[in-house]
This record gives sequence, structure tokens and C-alpha cells, in this order.
Amino acid sequence: MPPNLPEIIAALGFFGAVVVFPITFLLLRHQRSMAEILHRGNPGETQQRLEALEQTVRELRAAHYDRVIREDDRKELSGSA
Repeated sequence: MPPNLPEIIAALGFFGAVVVFPITFLLLRHQRSMAEILHRGNPGETQQRLEALEQTVRELRAAHYDRVIREDDRKELSGSA
């Protein structure tokens, strides 16, 4: 056991009290305020935004699938000639 163990423990405790606790407090307060902002909005508006995002994802997937099919068709046509 190192002879200066009490000093090391005291230094770590001081660091935790001065640095870690305030940072943790600030992060938790920020997280709480962000959650309040998210949950404060109109539930109907949130549902509409979610449905719009889902529709956009469906459209992007369909466009991607169409593009993949067109590329596969081109490869088949150029490969068979």
C-alpha cells in the first residue's frame, strides 16, 4: 500500500466534489429541460410530424427500390448483348 494513499484519496474526493458533481448537475439539468421542451408540444402536431416523416421514408424507399431495379435492368441488358 502506497504511503501517500490518504492524500490520493483526498485529491480524488476534492476533484470529484469540485469538477464531477457540478458537471453532472449541469448535464442532468440540461437533459431535464430538453425533455420538457420535447413533451411540451402539442401531441397532435407531434403525431402529424411523425406521419409526415414516415411518408417521406416510404417515398424514399420506393425511389431507391425503383433505382435499384432500373440499374439491374441495365446490367441485364448490357450483359446479354
